Amino acid sequence: MSSPFSIDSSRPDREPASILIAGAGIFGLTAAWELRRRDWTVTVLDPGPIPRPSAASTDVSKIVRADYGADHLYTDMADAALAGWDRWNARWGASLYHEDGFVVLASRTMSPAPCSSWLLTSRATSPLKS
Repeated sequence: MSSPFSIDSSRPDREPASILIAGAGIFGLTAAWELRRRDWTVTVLDPGPIPRPSAASTDVSKIVRADYGADHLYTDMADAALAGWDRWNARWGASLYHEDGFVVLASRTMSPAPCSSWLLTSRATSPLKS
């Protein structure tokens, strides 16, 4: 199944493509890695060491935020990100990302409102349904 957010950046019948990525944080390096895997020539620029000690993506405690209230687009992108991590774990042969869980607490019945977890908890594929 194809994600609505996937972009075909492979170039089977074209001249070699190149790209310059500014920043070697998690987004820059994963974009570089994926584009290189698709036969792009990639150059990454960063003013410091990799991994950068002061980067927000350097420590080991990270989350994929899936709670975007009634915003279907961002909730769908979070689902696609989780599926992407599962594919990368399978490709690397090691579990570099794992899900620990998610808790939603409410003092009253939830409704579709901005900044609520209603959309996430109502989705058929929600990680909260597991």
